[in-house]
Formats: sequence, structure tokens, C-alpha cells
Amino acid sequence: MKSALLILFFGAELVYTQICTSAGACNGVVPASAQEMNQILWIDDRDSTVRLVDMIDPLSAVCELPEYPANGGHGITLAFSDQTGNVVVCGEHNSALYNECFTFDGISWEPLPPLQEKHSPHPYDTNSFFMEGLGLWVGGGGDASGVYSMVNELLNSEGQWITLPVDSPYAYYPAPCAVPLNSTHIFFSGGYKSEQTWILDLENLLWTSTTAMLSPRRDHGCVLTAGGEVLIAGGYEVSSVHIFNPVTLEWRESGNLPSVTLYPGLLLWKDKVILMEHGTTRIWEMEVDQGWRLMDVTMGASFNGYSDNAVLVPDSWRAGCA
Repeated sequence: MKSALLILFFGAELVYTQICTSAGACNGVVPASAQEMNQILWIDDRDSTVRLVDMIDPLSAVCELPEYPANGGHGITLAFSDQTGNVVVCGEHNSALYNECFTFDGISWEPLPPLQEKHSPHPYDTNSFFMEGLGLWVGGGGDASGVYSMVNELLNSEGQWITLPVDSPYAYYPAPCAVPLNSTHIFFSGGYKSEQTWILDLENLLWTSTTAMLSPRRDHGCVLTAGGEVLIAGGYEVSSVHIFNPVTLEWRESGNLPSVTLYPGLLLWKDKVILMEHGTTRIWEMEVDQGWRLMDVTMGASFNGYSDNAVLVPDSWRAGCA
């Protein structure tokens, strides 16, 4: 049975081209789902430094890998592909390289075709996810013609970017937090002066409005939990944690972050939510009682949740530290 990369686009119809076997390797790479994922890869917005944090061994030094090749800036999107075992990074904040894209295997960077649209240069406004069966989606605020709208693109199996013909439900893109619910649907929550939530169906190119948040929230973090629910946390003058159940369409409260935290970086590691605290080197782990435990490992440098990107990558990437 086949699955994985993407698509050819004809008119308004998406025709899927599968190129990797779901049970085996893609181009000889063992899928990350079959590997241990205990490394945080993040790109520092100050100088393009790429750091690798070992979540298992606090005594293991945070190592630096070859820096992002966008000349002293950070990528606006960062996503890890389970099938290829690489990350894809696009854009740069402070130069003409705003639409450039690169793939990275932990050892070297290689160029990819550039994005077709001009996305917001701020990572907190633009998102990217590898959607199994579809490919790499990049979406969020667009700066084209000075109108802060929304744009969506997909990278197809021929290495081409395709702009998706899907209208945005936002008159002005409020920079909501986005997280995939499954391989075809992405959940958007809140944003500037907004308590709205939307689900984008990439298969049918449709938006659906769903249950509003318990209160307006912006500059917050979001992550899909091990139970398939959406956890949102922190934000502007907010420390509370709320959880959305996509089956019942209901929200519930779930404690608070250790402090009021703007731009919290959230990841799911070993079925637990971890928090990369904005403006510090600290990493926290959410506990069963809704409390947070400060971990022994650190980010190695101050993490800027607004402009730094982070993803989990396999333990095999430690080889690049040698």
C-alpha cells in the first residue's frame, strides 16, 4: 500500500501521487515513527545558529549544527518529514530571501524551489506541516500588495509549489495558532482580538467554523496531545491552559503555565506536552496533575518563541555533532 508525498494540481482538482511505501522506507530512509525522537532542533533568530538539544541526557552538550544558509536570519517555517527524515525550512526575516526554501538532513543544507507567495516574515504568523498523503503545507499571513491576508501553498511531488485556491475566512489574518488534527485537517485558534476557531480541510479545500475558545487569546501556543485533543496555552497576559476535544467540540480548563508566557513553544514528546519558555533557556514538562515540572535539560541559549522555530528530530541526528 502506498502513501506519502503529494500532488499534482489541475484546475480545482487535487490528484494525489503517492511515492513512499507506508510500511517501509522512503528513498532508503527509515520513517521517523520507527526511530527515537529525543532531539529538539531549533534555529536561533539572532544569527541563524542551528542547535540540537538532547532531551534524554542533561549532561550531553547542546551542539551546534551547520547554520541556516539565509545569511544571518531565521527561517519563517520549519517542518520535519517522517518519510524523508529531513527538515524543510523556508524564508528569512531580514533579507530578500523571504521565499527561499532549503532541506536539511542534520549534516548539510540543500536548496529547494522557492515559495510562490510572499508570506509574513514572522514565524509566529506562518505555519508549515508535513501532512501525510498530501505533502508540505505552508500557510498563514501573506504580505502581498501590502494586504495582510492569508495564503496557502503545497509542495508537490515534482518539487513545485502550488498556491491553493481556498478563500480565507479572515478579513484580516489575526495570526491564530495552528495545529494539524490529522493528515487532512488543520485547527486554527484565536489570534488578535479573536476567540474564533476554524478547521481547514485540505482535501476538500473548505473552512468550517467550530466552537469558540473560552475567551479571546493571542500570541499563544498550541499542540495536539497524545489523546488527539488540542491544547492551547499562554499568550498575551494569559497563563491558563485550555483543551479542545474535536469529537465533542467542547473546551475545558486544564490548569496554568508556570508563569504568564508570551509565544510559548509547545511540542509533544513521549506523549507529554513540553514547553519551551519564551525569553529563557528553560524547558518544562506538563504533568498528569496539570502542573509543570522544570526539566534538567535547557535550550542552550535564550529561546525567542516569536521568531525561533523548533521541531523534534531523530536521535540519529546527534551524529552531526561529532
